[in-house]
Amino acid sequence: MAPTAGARAAPVATYRLQLSASFKIADARALVPYLASLGVSHLYLSPLLAARAGSTHGYDVVDHGRIDPALGNEDDLVALAAAASERGLGLIIDVVPNHMCVADPANARWRDVLENGMGSVWNDFFDIDWGPPKPELVGKVLLPILGEQFGRELESGRLRVEVDDGAFRLRAGDTELPLTPPSWRWLLEPLWTRVVARAGGEAQAAVELESLVRSLEHWPTQRAQARGRRHERDTLTRRLSALLAREPDVAADLEAVLRDFNGTPGDARSFDGLERLVEQQNYRLAHWRVAAHEINYRRFFDINDLAAIRVERDDVFDVVHERPLAWAARGLVAGFRVDHVDGLLDPTRTLTRLRERSSDAPGGPALIYVEKILAPGEGLPAEWPVDGTTGYEHLAATANVLVDADGAREVREAWRALVPDAPPWSEVAHASRRLILETALAAELNVLARKLDAISEQHRYTRDFTFASLLEALREVLSCFPVYRAYVAPDAKEVASRDRAVIARAVREAARRNPVINRSLFDFIESLLLLRDPEGLSADERAARRDFVLRLQQLTGPVMAKGLEDTAFYRHFPLLSLAEVGGDPDRLGASTAEFHAAASARAAAQPRGLSASATHDTKRGEDARARLHVLSELPRVWRDAALAWRTLNAPLHAEGEPPDPLTETFIYEALVGAWPAGGPSRNPDFGPRFAATVAKAIAEAKLFTSWINRDAAYEDAVGAFVTALLDRERSAAFHDAVEGFVARIATAGHLNSLAQTLLKVAAPGVPDIYWGGELWDFSFADPDNRRPVDFERRRKLLDDVRRRADGDASATARALAARPSDEALKLFVLHRALAARAARRDAFESAAYEACRSNGALAKHVVAFARGITGSRVIAATGRLFVPLTEGGRPPAAADWRDTTISWTAPPGVARYREALTARSLAPAVRDGRCELILAEVFADLPVALVIEEAA
Repeated sequence: MAPTAGARAAPVATYRLQLSASFKIADARALVPYLASLGVSHLYLSPLLAARAGSTHGYDVVDHGRIDPALGNEDDLVALAAAASERGLGLIIDVVPNHMCVADPANARWRDVLENGMGSVWNDFFDIDWGPPKPELVGKVLLPILGEQFGRELESGRLRVEVDDGAFRLRAGDTELPLTPPSWRWLLEPLWTRVVARAGGEAQAAVELESLVRSLEHWPTQRAQARGRRHERDTLTRRLSALLAREPDVAADLEAVLRDFNGTPGDARSFDGLERLVEQQNYRLAHWRVAAHEINYRRFFDINDLAAIRVERDDVFDVVHERPLAWAARGLVAGFRVDHVDGLLDPTRTLTRLRERSSDAPGGPALIYVEKILAPGEGLPAEWPVDGTTGYEHLAATANVLVDADGAREVREAWRALVPDAPPWSEVAHASRRLILETALAAELNVLARKLDAISEQHRYTRDFTFASLLEALREVLSCFPVYRAYVAPDAKEVASRDRAVIARAVREAARRNPVINRSLFDFIESLLLLRDPEGLSADERAARRDFVLRLQQLTGPVMAKGLEDTAFYRHFPLLSLAEVGGDPDRLGASTAEFHAAASARAAAQPRGLSASATHDTKRGEDARARLHVLSELPRVWRDAALAWRTLNAPLHAEGEPPDPLTETFIYEALVGAWPAGGPSRNPDFGPRFAATVAKAIAEAKLFTSWINRDAAYEDAVGAFVTALLDRERSAAFHDAVEGFVARIATAGHLNSLAQTLLKVAAPGVPDIYWGGELWDFSFADPDNRRPVDFERRRKLLDDVRRRADGDASATARALAARPSDEALKLFVLHRALAARAARRDAFESAAYEACRSNGALAKHVVAFARGITGSRVIAATGRLFVPLTEGGRPPAAADWRDTTISWTAPPGVARYREALTARSLAPAVRDGRCELILAEVFADLPVALVIEEAA
């Protein structure tokens, strides 16, 4: 990452708040004292700008010019910023630069495009292909919003013309669409005819209507005429509205015209006029299934309601970032989280512009975090002027070090026993990405293939490639892409080594998988991506090649996200806790040495990057994952339990009927991870929430049903199974078995949670706490993880924890550790660790990182490292792989650590040491230039510790 001169200080910690109609900006303001007491330095807010009506997350923006009224207003934001500043806190806000919601009439820009087509001043604000190969779509936007084929929708009467405030519109089900004014003649002329027949041609109403019709004969349709067109439209609607208001008979005549025009179900010919009217529009209505293959505007992933915008254009950038940059300039916000950075056409340019435009903000340029998933070994482009990612790589590294890599073979054997026909991960991943390209993103692939076909005509060596062969080769290269995207810049003279390696790997794998495809097709694609142009090309031909590269890079991210996160992760999960955003479900655990290597690399590359353990996009709560990590230590026990449950529950579904082995395994593993205290019978909301997550899982897996091709019978059968499973009266033996199994692993799971909490605070990066995650979080995937949070309860718990710890931190830690399920235990560790971080920012923000050595009987059960400069360091230590230490569900005692020690380089002078969580003094032995602590002493109260080094 590129350093920024005068950059503001890094956060101590961030806290993600999910704003909504039920949690407004004013509610966030009320939380400032609590969050300051918790120990965070920045509130990290979900999107603020106006979103579609009823939005629960804010990523469906409809207006960049104002705060969503459901959340509050500008005064509320000013008040929040002031309250935060008084407590020394800053604000980081989520910006959404890739797309807008186009399914809400409040999106005035999209409505203008639909009304005026290519003549709209906003026609290049959105990423629309106005010249697709299908002639009927040239100059139109395909709107796949119909529930049935167009003809059936039309003749059912579900398409209707209406008039509102002098303007005509088309209603298609729940969607309201504008009608282009020139087409209003089809309605005004028959209205004029009726008025003339009733009142005569000299009647004032008839004269007025004739004038209105004539005004439409030379309607300004060109983009340059937009200002005049707006005036003409306003005048037209005002005159028509006034006429209808003062002439009730004319209003009645118009109602009759609309009745005739809207047709009569059962009389097919009565809809001919309406069909002709719809054909005159700048859009083409279509069945929603058409989207996958023919949609001609780029979308956010495969979501038809979210149309991509061209933020690479300076004018679009200015519109999208006007309010956020204004807030930064006023000192209201300290930083930005850039959503889906891989969707940007030119990320480097957009991020650079954002940094530059915020450079005059009080305190220096705004912090910039990018939502970016890094593959193992992948780093952020060094040229990006950002402070880091939102932290998925930290989540993955922490998860892996808490999983027993030595048990990986047995975990795989357990998986094969539970899902005997499961293919290997490499095949699942490839098949899933290819499936997405053949279905959900087929339209985007076809657009790209047409560009490739046109480019092939530029040179004699490639002109004989057929469209079909190019499409297939391109599909395979995209299916084999090993990372979310490459970053070849539009003005690059050569491709960076990191991108050359990625492209070569994708092409090599595609060719290996398809020996019957002519290798020269793959070579052609590789040459394009590596900017190897043949001689003699014109400037326009080179521009077409660069555009292809950029467009391909925009597509690989959605293919990975939809193919892996939203498909393959639901098909392959030997350990469900690792089938997580940013993770690799085929990599079952990591050694402490591997963790240290990753942490050290992160300390050097992005020491200010966020360290997440949960986000709104993760698939299960962080503490559910921590519990499921324990299965890696008991793979045979888990296998036997799951097989026994399958036999026990066989009466709940007929042989051969759903759920299949894959789905049933998911159900059991997800249940184990989230099983609530007292079981579902004592937690009435658990059943519906769990049923919803299973329904989502089977739809995402796309094996037996999907979001776009529902198999109602399969879904109903799985739903009935889940319902029966969660009914204790029907499944008492199963409930007892699950409760016994969870009791066996729960303590180890809670201790894993403490470990990941400590690692989040102490490892390189900035700890990020997600919405309510300071207490145990066993939630499921979105939208479950955005449920309301009881902050009053958290405030009271924190007050109690602080009061007790201020009296005797060590005794408080021991008392809480004796009850590992006590949610105050996690809060205690988090609060005390954040306080230590705030007090020793120099150590935690340093790039200096030293892996501690561990020795003794339980050496592999600890991970420890030192942060900062010798003489003023912080040594973080946590236990791991807790099963041998928690037999019978009891927490580990100090003596359980036996002779195990950790050691690190001794400072040159005498130093004092204290454990920050418990305030105990420690006295390491010094041998051969190294400080050494016995873990029985370090973990006397808790199996996690932050040891502060202080000069004597």
